[in-house]
Amino acid sequence: MDATGIVSGLSGPSLNEAGGVDLSFRLQDGYDRAKVRPSRYRAPKNVTRSIANEVKVRVTDAIPSVWRGEVVLDIDDESSISLATEEDSCPIVEIETRISVIGRIWSVDAFPDGQGISRWSVTLIDSSGYAGLIAFKQFIPVLAAGLSRGDEIAVLNGEVGEFNGRPQVKVGPNTRIVTVRTSEDVPKF
Repeated sequence: MDATGIVSGLSGPSLNEAGGVDLSFRLQDGYDRAKVRPSRYRAPKNVTRSIANEVKVRVTDAIPSVWRGEVVLDIDDESSISLATEEDSCPIVEIETRISVIGRIWSVDAFPDGQGISRWSVTLIDSSGYAGLIAFKQFIPVLAAGLSRGDEIAVLNGEVGEFNGRPQVKVGPNTRIVTVRTSEDVPKF
C-alpha cells in the first residue's frame, strides 16, 4: 500500500544493528493522517536522507492496519520512503485496511483451551499463497469449533496485517466467517 503526505512528529531516523532505519512519524494528508512505524521484525533500508518534519514524502509498500481507530502503516525491509513530487498523490483516505478472502484451512494452529490459550488461529491457503487467520478472545467465532483441515471458508471484512513476516487476517468486531464447503466436499490436499 502506498501513501503520500506531510511528515510530522518525526522520531529518528537512526540506523540499527541489522542495517535498517528506525524511525516513526505521522503522515498528514489534509485532514487524514496515518502513523508510520517500522515493522516489529524488520526495519526499512530505503529511506530518503531528506526526511524531516513538514516535508512531503511517499511511503511505498507499507502494510496497513488500524489500531485504536487510527490508520497505521508498518514499514519493513521491502518498504521505502522517498521525497514526493507535487504530482504524487496516494491519499490516506483510500487505504484499505479490511479484506475479504476465501481459502482452505491448511492447519489449525491454536485453539482456546480455557487455561492459557485465548486465541483461535488457522493457516489458510489458496491459489495465490497462504495467510494466517487469527481471532482473540471475544472475537473467536462460534463456528470455529466445527472447522477442521481442508474446510473452505470465507472471511468477510477481516483486518489486514502481518505477523513474523507472514500475511495475516485478523478477526475483529465486524468480521464474519462463513463455511463455503467442508473438507468432505472438496478434493484432498
